[in-house]
Amino acid sequence: MNTRAPPKLSNSTRIYFNESVQLTECHNHTAVEFIDQNQIQWQIISIISGLMNGLLLILLIVCLQVTVEGFTGGSVLLPCSSTQDDLKLQDINVHWRHNGSKIVCDIIKGEDSLELQDTVYKNRAETFSDGYLRGNFSVKLNNITHTDAGKYTCIITPSSELITVELIIKGK
Repeated sequence: MNTRAPPKLSNSTRIYFNESVQLTECHNHTAVEFIDQNQIQWQIISIISGLMNGLLLILLIVCLQVTVEGFTGGSVLLPCSSTQDDLKLQDINVHWRHNGSKIVCDIIKGEDSLELQDTVYKNRAETFSDGYLRGNFSVKLNNITHTDAGKYTCIITPSSELITVELIIKGK
C-alpha cells in the first residue's frame, strides 16, 4: 500500500492509489479510490482484457459510502459486509466507529467486545452473530436521536476493508 500523502486536485479531491485487488476472472486491472469535495469516498476499477482482435476496457465507478435515513426514536440498520471468501472468524476483527472516534462496537475474533464501547451505545447497538460467517457485520442502532447523525465507519481487519455509512436523522 502506498503510504505517501495523496495528491490534491484543483477541486480538493484527493486520489488514493490502492494495491491491485485480485479479481478472480480478470488479471489486468487497477483500483483507484478518491474522496470528492463532499467527503464521499469513491472507487474506480478499470479492467483491461485482450480479445481475439482487440481490447476490452471495462470501467466501474462505485460509491463506497452508503446513506441511511432514520427517525428519532426509531431504529436503523448500518450495513457492513465483507467481500472476502472463506472467512475464518478467529482471524477477523471488525471495528464500528462514529465520526472517527466514538466506539459503537467491536467484533473481535467473531465475538462481540463491549468493554470499550462508548456509553451512548450501550443497549442500543445490536449485531447479528449468525451472519458473521457470511461476512455480514451490520449493526442495528435502536432508539436513535439527533446526536446519532454523522459518519459511521466499519473497518474489517486484517483485510483493510472500510465501509462508510452516513446517517441522517429526521424528526418524527
